[in-house]
Amino acid sequence: QGPINSKNYPKELHWAHPVKFSNSNNRAIISEIFNKMLLEQN
Repeated sequence: QGPINSKNYPKELHWAHPVKFSNSNNRAIISEIFNKMLLEQN
């Protein structure tokens, strides 16, 4: 998996600035949100 392209960010996640990805807890939370959103789309 490559870096997340900001153009692909859902609008709800614009607060998830890349700086926050340096914190593993935030990364896990954001990954969980992305996974939930992906599951809901299918």
